[in-house]
Amino acid sequence: MHASLHKIFTEMEVQRLALLGQLKGLSTESLNQSPSPGAWSLAQVFSHIITSERLTLNYVTKKIQAAETLEDSGVWEEIKSILLTITQRSPGVKFRAPKAIVEKTVAYATYQEIEQAWSDVRAQLQSFLDKYPDKYIRRKVARHPFAGYLNITQGVTFLREHITHHTPQIRKLLAKQPNL
Repeated sequence: MHASLHKIFTEMEVQRLALLGQLKGLSTESLNQSPSPGAWSLAQVFSHIITSERLTLNYVTKKIQAAETLEDSGVWEEIKSILLTITQRSPGVKFRAPKAIVEKTVAYATYQEIEQAWSDVRAQLQSFLDKYPDKYIRRKVARHPFAGYLNITQGVTFLREHITHHTPQIRKLLAKQPNL
């Protein structure tokens, strides 16, 4: 795995394991309890994160097959990636989940389903990144719904920042749990 990808992937794994550790022991009812009408439950937040990772992996897996024909990223993609990171870390900035993500979100209701699905997609992502050719590290193989095309490092960086973005939401939902 390219060094830049390894660093980000390792950070993502630390995030994943920490968040799953906080969920462990919660009942299915607690995981699926919405704090208010229209607000996401813990299970829905995790289902969203897992779906985002799965769809990103599916996309980059397809795009890498045509890497020879793709352009390299440049300064504009670096700017977009920085802006994505800033928006994901800004507590006041909220996004509506893209329709394509919402429509393809698989609902995971139990801790076991969440843990298994996230472990599976992470193992697949790791396998993909382990084999990712260094010569294509700058190719625009990833696509963000708002920022457009990014290279693989920027795409994986977004996945890490996406978890960072949802972490305060998860913490607030966990704080409302009576047994914590």
